[in-house]
Amino acid sequence: MRTSILSRVIVWAPPVLWMGLLFFLSGLEIEGNLPFTGLDKLVHTILYFVLGASFAWSRWKTGSKIPGFMLVLVGIIYGYLDEWHQSFVPGRFPSWGDGLADALGLVLGFYFLDKLFSRPVAVGKGFKR
Repeated sequence: MRTSILSRVIVWAPPVLWMGLLFFLSGLEIEGNLPFTGLDKLVHTILYFVLGASFAWSRWKTGSKIPGFMLVLVGIIYGYLDEWHQSFVPGRFPSWGDGLADALGLVLGFYFLDKLFSRPVAVGKGFKR
């Protein structure tokens, strides 16, 4: 079954909208210190886990033949560009460590959902892929 261009755009909207949210969040000024060391790395990992998972979901939902490593690479590049964006925001600064946390979350999120969707599903007495 062929999907329309509009339906493909709609299915790819979640990662694009999530990237917009990440850009918005990184443009906010932060006041004060975090409650514990490493919290920012955890937050980066979780936020980019969602991005990786949304890339995998969109690829699966559209049946796209885009290689997974390309989507992960796009996400990693986006994460580092977002770190650079923070250098222009008062009270924020770019960090290689945050970029690594972004990359880790992205890879984990993509891998987790990609493996989840690629598992065979039981149908009747047999398995269907």
